[in-house]
Amino acid sequence: MTDTGSKIVFDSTCTVTSSSHTFLNIEIGTDSLSGSVTLADDMDIDGLLTFNTTGGTSAIDLDAYTLNYAGSSLDLTNADTFDMTDPSSKIIFDSTTTLTSDSNPLNIVQVDGALTLADAMDVDDDLIISNAASVATGGNSITIGADFTNSGTFTHGDGSVTFDAGDTDNTITSGGDSFYDVVFNNASGEWTLQDALVADNDLTITNGTLDIAAQDLTVTGTFTNDDTLELVGSQTVTLTNDNDSGTIDYTGASTYTELAAGDSYYNLTISGGGTYTIDAALDVNGVLSISSGTLDLSTYAL
Repeated sequence: MTDTGSKIVFDSTCTVTSSSHTFLNIEIGTDSLSGSVTLADDMDIDGLLTFNTTGGTSAIDLDAYTLNYAGSSLDLTNADTFDMTDPSSKIIFDSTTTLTSDSNPLNIVQVDGALTLADAMDVDDDLIISNAASVATGGNSITIGADFTNSGTFTHGDGSVTFDAGDTDNTITSGGDSFYDVVFNNASGEWTLQDALVADNDLTITNGTLDIAAQDLTVTGTFTNDDTLELVGSQTVTLTNDNDSGTIDYTGASTYTELAAGDSYYNLTISGGGTYTIDAALDVNGVLSISSGTLDLSTYAL
């Protein structure tokens, strides 16, 4: 399929085995018939994937396979089903593409080209931005259910990113690019920074634990903590602390000459075995807990 106008139309229920062949344009459904495609191996589309629901329904199931997509746009508005429920399913955007998800959840998303969002994107697993690739949100929100790894360029466009994973082994690599609003929201979730995180506006921990380890954290707007922020204490933390709710847990094992997140807290925990010497009067509005380590008040008041 080398002619740019060539197209394969699926107008019935089909299982497609590509056998490493590349498709150009694919349409599922016609003006008079429904179409449904299930992948039996990886599929590579160099043109457009479109959905025609005039004559019935239009659906695709990636099953456990990867869809490599190079079309200028992918619009899921007319897709009755865009099924990426299999935990191994993956879509790779390897050219310049504008994506309209229309509330269809994706699974693993890898961007090797340039992806621009036309609406909100829901990624149930990892979002990976490869070297020299880019994602521009266009001001739209992104929800991520596992890791965020940026080796290219991420442009937040004042859009929010919500992390909602329900397990504890999730990582965030910002790659030097900032977020706008960042939200963490799953009581069973834990996220660990792999490099510095900058929120150009607000950062909110609704539920779960954000472990910034020894990485720097900057929040330009409002920091709201309704659960737990963990940190070693050797890094630079630039924010106005939430002293009305939440816990900040210092997990370092060395000696520290200040509390990196400031001197005003709701719940303050020392758990890593280290020694923290304060450099100003300390205000704890909730619970002070020292399970492992030392809090040295020096000459200051608590």
